[in-house]
Amino acid sequence: MENATTKKIEQVRSLQLQTNNALKDAILSLKPEDASILRGLHYRLQACNSKKNHFLIKDAVNFETGELFDGGGRYWSCGSKLCNHCVAKKSQQNRKHLREKIQQRKLQSGENWQFITFTMPKLGLNLIETRDVVHRAWTLFRKRKYIAERFRCGAKSEEFTLSKGDYHYHIHVLGVCRSINYQMIRQIWTDCLRIAYAEINRELFCDTKDGLAIIKILRVYSMEKTIFEITKYLTKSDSWKKINKQTLIEIARIRRFPRMFEFFGEFRETHEKKEKAIVHKTSLNDGRISLEHSYWRDICQSFGSDRYLTKLLISLENSIEVRKDQLRQKFPHSTLIDYHEIRT
Repeated sequence: MENATTKKIEQVRSLQLQTNNALKDAILSLKPEDASILRGLHYRLQACNSKKNHFLIKDAVNFETGELFDGGGRYWSCGSKLCNHCVAKKSQQNRKHLREKIQQRKLQSGENWQFITFTMPKLGLNLIETRDVVHRAWTLFRKRKYIAERFRCGAKSEEFTLSKGDYHYHIHVLGVCRSINYQMIRQIWTDCLRIAYAEINRELFCDTKDGLAIIKILRVYSMEKTIFEITKYLTKSDSWKKINKQTLIEIARIRRFPRMFEFFGEFRETHEKKEKAIVHKTSLNDGRISLEHSYWRDICQSFGSDRYLTKLLISLENSIEVRKDQLRQKFPHSTLIDYHEIRT
């Protein structure tokens, strides 16, 4: 168990270390005015990725099957979109929710599962501004009568890649829909993009023969493969170390990322009902240090990153102890191992 699990842990840690180093290098090279806040983010990524924050567990019980399993994890999660572990954890949760909804949904006569990718020309704007335009176009698209009549339910995710410092933003949709006309879908999507562009005083230009935005529609043959494709969160986890320093700083400055994965139609209705029944627990994450403290970015700005680091390390120690107690109570007959004790 330890060999397989520790190998996976080290792979993620190595990838995260590259991102952390890239962010640190960008801060030192560019010396931005908000360097204190950015250093605070670097400290959070470092703490989340530290060996001390990892654990292994032997002979834990899967309560659904009753079987024993071995695994590992992190006591505390920073919640940052620059953190490979936290992004993967969110993707895993999205996959679980999506699988549940797919299993509950039966196709009606004339319906099929379709996997559709919506693209848009590059805008030359920052990430949040670019995303706002895409989201506005998608909102308009969903309200069109032709679309509303054909898409019963589905899931939407957002992804971006970077090329020459500009964002190539696109939307993935897995939906239950009736027969759709490819050119009609492209026309509607292009019209919605044109409106969204006009609202920010931009003119839409699609470099295609017919002047329409590119859309790819694929019939779903492997549902599991499609689920993994649509639940890739934000961008590939190794992309952060590949982008230029200024762009990395720009992304690191985003205080609150918009929702990048969501359900629509009947999927959304059932999801919202379920969410209302869940009691959410507040923990140390990418927002507040605790209910009694302000956002960590504000602390870094007001008191400096060094003082924040002191607070972070104290909170981290407390969180680790709390998490250990939770794991021991949940798996009383398993063996919990601190990762740093077996890796010298």
